[in-house]
Amino acid sequence: MAACVVSPCVVVALHRLDLETVQKDISSLTTEEKLEILTAEAPELLGLVQDFRAKITLMRERVFPLIQRYRTRRTTRAHLVGLPSTRTFC
Repeated sequence: MAACVVSPCVVVALHRLDLETVQKDISSLTTEEKLEILTAEAPELLGLVQDFRAKITLMRERVFPLIQRYRTRRTTRAHLVGLPSTRTFC
Protein backbone atom coordinates (compact mmCIF):
# COMPACT_ATOMS: atom_id res chain seq x y z
CA MET A 1 0.00 0.00 0.00
CA ALA A 2 1.46 3.34 -1.02
CA ALA A 3 1.80 6.12 1.53
CA CYS A 4 0.08 9.43 0.95
CA VAL A 5 2.46 12.37 1.05
CA VAL A 6 1.14 15.90 1.40
CA SER A 7 3.44 18.81 0.78
CA PRO A 8 3.62 21.64 3.35
CA CYS A 9 2.25 24.08 0.73
CA VAL A 10 -0.94 22.04 0.37
CA VAL A 11 -1.36 21.83 4.15
CA VAL A 12 -0.99 25.60 4.48
CA ALA A 13 -3.46 26.18 1.63
CA LEU A 14 -5.99 23.84 3.22
CA HIS A 15 -5.49 25.46 6.61
CA ARG A 16 -6.26 28.91 5.19
CA LEU A 17 -9.34 27.72 3.32
CA ASP A 18 -12.50 29.21 4.78
CA LEU A 19 -15.56 27.00 4.56
CA GLU A 20 -19.07 28.34 4.45
CA THR A 21 -22.15 26.25 5.16
CA VAL A 22 -25.30 27.18 3.30
CA GLN A 23 -28.61 25.85 4.52
CA LYS A 24 -31.11 25.09 1.75
CA ASP A 25 -34.70 24.00 2.19
CA ILE A 26 -35.21 21.54 -0.64
CA SER A 27 -38.48 20.08 0.58
CA SER A 28 -40.51 22.44 -1.60
CA LEU A 29 -38.48 21.73 -4.76
CA THR A 30 -39.63 19.39 -7.50
CA THR A 31 -37.74 16.19 -8.30
CA GLU A 32 -36.31 17.80 -11.46
CA GLU A 33 -35.03 20.80 -9.49
CA LYS A 34 -33.44 18.52 -6.90
CA LEU A 35 -31.77 16.53 -9.67
CA GLU A 36 -30.43 19.75 -11.23
CA ILE A 37 -28.92 20.78 -7.88
CA LEU A 38 -27.42 17.34 -7.40
CA THR A 39 -25.82 17.26 -10.84
CA ALA A 40 -24.46 20.78 -10.34
CA GLU A 41 -23.06 20.12 -6.85
CA ALA A 42 -21.80 16.54 -7.30
CA PRO A 43 -21.91 15.41 -10.94
CA GLU A 44 -20.01 12.19 -10.19
CA LEU A 45 -22.54 11.01 -7.60
CA LEU A 46 -25.16 9.76 -10.07
CA GLY A 47 -22.57 7.59 -11.84
CA LEU A 48 -21.37 6.21 -8.51
CA VAL A 49 -24.93 5.38 -7.44
CA GLN A 50 -25.59 3.65 -10.76
CA ASP A 51 -22.36 1.63 -10.38
CA PHE A 52 -23.30 0.74 -6.79
CA ARG A 53 -26.72 -0.52 -7.89
CA ALA A 54 -25.10 -2.68 -10.58
CA LYS A 55 -22.73 -4.18 -8.01
CA ILE A 56 -25.58 -4.91 -5.60
CA THR A 57 -27.51 -6.63 -8.39
CA LEU A 58 -24.44 -8.74 -9.17
CA MET A 59 -24.13 -9.68 -5.50
CA ARG A 60 -27.79 -10.69 -5.26
CA GLU A 61 -27.79 -12.69 -8.49
CA ARG A 62 -24.41 -14.42 -8.35
CA VAL A 63 -22.49 -14.09 -5.10
CA PHE A 64 -25.23 -14.63 -2.51
CA PRO A 65 -26.49 -17.86 -4.14
CA LEU A 66 -22.91 -19.19 -4.22
CA ILE A 67 -22.45 -18.40 -0.54
CA GLN A 68 -25.74 -20.10 0.27
CA ARG A 69 -24.75 -23.21 -1.71
CA TYR A 70 -21.38 -23.29 0.05
CA ARG A 71 -22.99 -23.06 3.49
CA THR A 72 -25.55 -25.74 2.66
CA ARG A 73 -22.88 -28.04 1.30
CA ARG A 74 -20.63 -27.47 4.30
CA THR A 75 -23.47 -28.26 6.71
CA THR A 76 -24.40 -31.39 4.77
CA ARG A 77 -20.81 -32.61 4.85
CA ALA A 78 -20.56 -31.99 8.59
CA HIS A 79 -23.53 -34.31 9.15
CA LEU A 80 -22.03 -36.99 6.90
CA VAL A 81 -18.77 -37.24 8.83
CA GLY A 82 -18.56 -40.65 10.45
CA LEU A 83 -21.28 -42.26 8.35
CA PRO A 84 -20.23 -45.25 6.26
CA SER A 85 -20.35 -44.40 2.59
CA THR A 86 -18.92 -45.62 -0.68
CA ARG A 87 -19.01 -42.12 -2.10
CA THR A 88 -16.22 -39.61 -1.39
CA PHE A 89 -16.88 -35.94 -0.93
CA CYS A 90 -14.33 -33.34 -1.89
